[in-house]
Amino acid sequence: MSKTKKVLIVSRHKSTIQLLKQILQPIDIDVDVVEHIDNPEILAKYPIVIGNLPLSMYARLPEPKRPELFLVSLEIPRELRGRELGIEELKKYVTITAVVHIAVAEGVVPIDIFNIDIKELPKYVLSILS
Repeated sequence: MSKTKKVLIVSRHKSTIQLLKQILQPIDIDVDVVEHIDNPEILAKYPIVIGNLPLSMYARLPEPKRPELFLVSLEIPRELRGRELGIEELKKYVTITAVVHIAVAEGVVPIDIFNIDIKELPKYVLSILS
């Protein structure tokens, strides 16, 4: 099955899903949302996955099937841990870590990992989908 032009959001946190949809809304793309992934093959159907999932699951996919991955992490103060945060609170503490493929002339496709500002996420998504 070929990859769609959709983005997959993986999160069980309503505020995280709302924030990501809000950030991606201006670029007018189709977004699917799932709370949990049991089978990594689901990831292979999408060119981009954004959210919370174990890297070990992502790594089980063979290289050609791996989507671009944007991990959502929260670096929050201890007193805020364990409760659902609102969108404005999330914006203060969210970190997006990009796990992207880099094509090279020799055919080797290493992976690069770096943090991006959440406001920059639409730019990266558009560049991957175009």
